[in-house]
Amino acid sequence: MLNTYLAPGIAEHVTFDVHAGARKGSGYGDCAEDSYSCADEVCGCPITRWVLCGLHATRTSQDQQIKFLTCVDQLTVAYSDEWALQGEMPNPMQATMHCANQTGLKLDAVQRCGGNITSWESQDNFTEVGGKQGWKLLDDAAEYMKEAFPDGLSLPNLRIDEEEQSLDTLVDMWNVTKRLCAHMKERKAEICSVVDSAREPGWVGMVV
Repeated sequence: MLNTYLAPGIAEHVTFDVHAGARKGSGYGDCAEDSYSCADEVCGCPITRWVLCGLHATRTSQDQQIKFLTCVDQLTVAYSDEWALQGEMPNPMQATMHCANQTGLKLDAVQRCGGNITSWESQDNFTEVGGKQGWKLLDDAAEYMKEAFPDGLSLPNLRIDEEEQSLDTLVDMWNVTKRLCAHMKERKAEICSVVDSAREPGWVGMVV
């Protein structure tokens, strides 16, 4: 999604509304009712909580939010050791604070929001002192998801004017850009002139 955001003019003409895919625990096999459930995370959603602190502990611009999310994704998804700090996958606090610093966020506010991870062996073996604001942000995120999508939804999820978009291939991302351009009225992003005149890219990324 970063490539779409960085396409000429998109950031200036499109508002990106970012939400965390958090849910309250059901108490039936996943997470307890007084806990939270997030995709690919243990109950309590430590990664999501820290990311929410990076996004909302202090006032952030859209540009900071998108670049912060991209930074965290690169550090916490094991594409290869080159993506990680010092050759190791950082814990959620390390990743968040590193990316907060990279994107100019207020570090003291983010730290207070998240609290402190005192030890981290893995998602299944860690100790922490969670910040109150981080838990409140996670609770707000879960309430939003419950109200907006009571029947659930697949993740990751991208919607333009409430319509879900496919994100599986390069062609999908091309179509997302075309869809964004179609909704721009008088002033359009610079990339739109390219999208309108070029042919659709093939599966290997070549224009066919």
